[in-house]
Amino acid sequence: MSATEDDFIELRRGNMYARVRRDEADVVAAALFHEDGCQPVAAVGRGNMTRFPWKNGRYGMLRVCRRGGLLGHVLDAGFLLRNRPREEFRIHRQILARGVPAPALLGVRWQRRGLFYYGALATELMPGCDLDAWLRANEDDAGRTQALLRDCGALIRLMHDKGIYHADLQVKNIFVSEDGLFLLDFDGARTGDSVRPVARARNLLRLRRSLEKRGHPAEHWRHLLHGYGGKAPPRWLDAAYRVKALVSDMIQGRNASEA
Repeated sequence: MSATEDDFIELRRGNMYARVRRDEADVVAAALFHEDGCQPVAAVGRGNMTRFPWKNGRYGMLRVCRRGGLLGHVLDAGFLLRNRPREEFRIHRQILARGVPAPALLGVRWQRRGLFYYGALATELMPGCDLDAWLRANEDDAGRTQALLRDCGALIRLMHDKGIYHADLQVKNIFVSEDGLFLLDFDGARTGDSVRPVARARNLLRLRRSLEKRGHPAEHWRHLLHGYGGKAPPRWLDAAYRVKALVSDMIQGRNASEA
């Protein structure tokens, strides 16, 4: 469900601001500003997620924007001098406008406290599960798994061909729904006229690392790459990512059997 700038209105509650979809705006605003009707869904990745009733039996999902990586342990939900929640909202809207499957946008909230911005994003909650969970649930169905992984590769190729670079392409950010495949979490994503070959390869290698860390077999990566177009990343970059993964495992105390 794509949306234009005119489909949203801007609201303010004290020192908090929001842009919400006109469709059921009061419901979305109540969830964003006060978490009215919100029930826990999960706490994974870079945000705590809750769901709220939206309309016609459908639900919205509220994700509090948080930092990932080492900085996340220090700054948690604060973004220094950058309104990252609103940036992600803008990029997500551009991605939908370019025809790349992603959840429908319902709204965004942001607030500045001192030098830091805080906020949350609201999107439509779809029935289904992430790619990691889907692969585990269907590990005995080789044909179906191969077909879905090829479709995942084709989706990533579409994203790149549309000029979109995903900053955190991993198995938890590919969503398998009864309506098809969707991409999630566009914090830090970039859009442009094209994505250069090295950047494409970096995205793919990050996804391969994600599959490996969660214990999925090597053939999963090969089927996904086949769906993408079959061209393997450059050997030098592949080797660099292997070294990076080894160092990361050493730092975090993982061994090969835990990766």
